[in-house]
Amino acid sequence: GRGCGRGGGGSGIGVGSGSGVVVVGNGTSGPHPDPIVEWRQQLARVLPVLSFLGSLSIVVAFAIAVCSRRLTTAGDVRRRFWMRPVFFMALCDVGSEVADFISVLDADPVRCRAQGAMVTFFDLASACWVLIIAVQLELVLVQRRDAPERLEKYFHAFAWAVPLTATIVPLLAYGPDVYGVDADAAGCWLGDVAPEWLGYVVFYLPLWVFWAIIVRIFVRVRSHLAGDLHDAAQRDTILRKLWAYPAIYLCVWAFSTAAQIVGDVNPPAPEWLRIAHVVSGDLQGFLNSIFFGVVHFGTVTFLREWCTRKGCCRRCWLAAPRPASRGGVQVARRRTSDG
Repeated sequence: GRGCGRGGGGSGIGVGSGSGVVVVGNGTSGPHPDPIVEWRQQLARVLPVLSFLGSLSIVVAFAIAVCSRRLTTAGDVRRRFWMRPVFFMALCDVGSEVADFISVLDADPVRCRAQGAMVTFFDLASACWVLIIAVQLELVLVQRRDAPERLEKYFHAFAWAVPLTATIVPLLAYGPDVYGVDADAAGCWLGDVAPEWLGYVVFYLPLWVFWAIIVRIFVRVRSHLAGDLHDAAQRDTILRKLWAYPAIYLCVWAFSTAAQIVGDVNPPAPEWLRIAHVVSGDLQGFLNSIFFGVVHFGTVTFLREWCTRKGCCRRCWLAAPRPASRGGVQVARRRTSDG
């Protein structure tokens, strides 16, 4: 139904994910709940927590970087520039996951409307920032622009204007009841007053236009790097990382879109598709935090350096490794240099 969004879609009280559906039915046609439905509901409750914590780690790392005034050298300033869109993407993911929990406990109409509006705004905003990260890579790696940060104000205008327009236009056209409980889908996103095509126009169409642009950008970046990098191992490593951008985007939104289409054409969507929908959608913030924050932009490395400078967390997993003892590598290296 129209309320599928990126979340659980279906029946039973549960949490969707970012563009999620908080399910408000009881999930059964009899006195005993379906174990598969219950399992899907438990996944929909647990997985958003991982996404919330992962996204929050990026937000905290950037806040520490700014507040500690660490970013002073030219390299650090460039790192902060690259961290900024990742920070705003993570901030949108946090807002999306917060929206998941608004109407967990009951199907209050006001909370349901708030969730429908919030997930539309924050999920589209997150997708906009992923697109902006891809555009920045093309500007730096392909077009060789030295100061793409001058375009940051335009990036912000795009990243916030598009989701805000997609959220407000349905309200102006159909009133506050456009967001709410959809009786057909038994979930919170677009209400029964919304036409069938509205979710595709304001939500799914922009998502897949963004994905097509991202793929085009990375094809160009890949071709450019393939000609510039002569080290085959380094080239393969970089290209694998780059292709993770559209791959994560596809993983998150493909099952959501498929569940939406199947639910509209031949309801209800099969249970395996709903489960894939929940798992992939609810892990958006977690996957983004792993790839963008840890693998690509070194959030854990930054936190480790900060903890080491502050002298805190010396025995935890963030602590930087200590130098080798006098009887170890350092002594051996000194003897080698002396001899």
